This record gives sequence, C-alpha cells and structure tokens, in this order.
Amino acid sequence: MAYKVFTAKLHECFGEIMVAKYFYLEVKNVFDTAFEEGEKVGIEKGIEKVAKALKEKNIAIEIIAESTGLSYEVISRI
Repeated sequence: MAYKVFTAKLHECFGEIMVAKYFYLEVKNVFDTAFEEGEKVGIEKGIEKVAKALKEKNIAIEIIAESTGLSYEVISRI
C-alpha cells in the first residue's frame, strides 16, 4: 500500500514539475521576444536620432540614407 501511495505522490509531483517547466518556458519565451522587439525599436530610434542630427547639420539626404539605411521618405519626415 505504501508503494502505491509513494508512486501516486511521485506521479503528482512529476506532473507539477512538468506544469511548472511549461509555464517557465512560456514566460521565458514572452520575455525573450519582448526584449528582442524592444532592442529592435531602440536601434531604430537611435538610427532616426542620428539621421535627424545629420539632417540638422545640412548633410545631404543621399549620404544620410547611405549611412543609416533609411529611405529618403523616412529621412524627409524626420
């Protein structure tokens, strides 16, 4: 009888561990994705900030576009 109780408890604990592991992986995935997206947005904002500074110094749009990879339309809107 003790063996059956022990194995039932062990099975219950294993199930809880699997649920916890699944939850952890899901949460980690959300954080990783959010970090990557935030990093991309931050880089884009930084590039736009540099382009704006160059434009304010009357640097040719062609040079800004070539240097930053931004399109002429985006640079014109900045």
